[in-house]
Amino acid sequence: MRAAYGKRYEDYIKVIYRLKKKKNVVSAKDIADYMKVKLPTVIEYLNKLSKEGLVSYQNGIVELTIDGINKAKEIERKFDTIKRFLIEVLNVPEKYAESDACYMEHGLSDVTVEKMEEFLNLKGRFREQVTS
Repeated sequence: MRAAYGKRYEDYIKVIYRLKKKKNVVSAKDIADYMKVKLPTVIEYLNKLSKEGLVSYQNGIVELTIDGINKAKEIERKFDTIKRFLIEVLNVPEKYAESDACYMEHGLSDVTVEKMEEFLNLKGRFREQVTS
């Protein structure tokens, strides 16, 4: 995905991925309702994501392509790692960690998120050694 797309495009991919987990068929209207935006806005983003090869959009039905699914999983992993770091390391309450992680996932480099993941894994191993 082109860097110029940034946060909003990643949000659409993540929303489609999450909706698809909950229901078999995802429509443009489902996305508009979930994101609280107008349908023409969703269609504009879907057309651009389709040109990038990340979604298939036909007859109002939205599907992530293989590349779209991979991108969505990458975004989710990043979000989950940041949220977990905020909760487990910084003791941020979950309601704040959720919204902060959503904001931070778009700005942090992959290297930083990998280091957070490494720290969380080390912390877990340390905890296991202490309690054994």
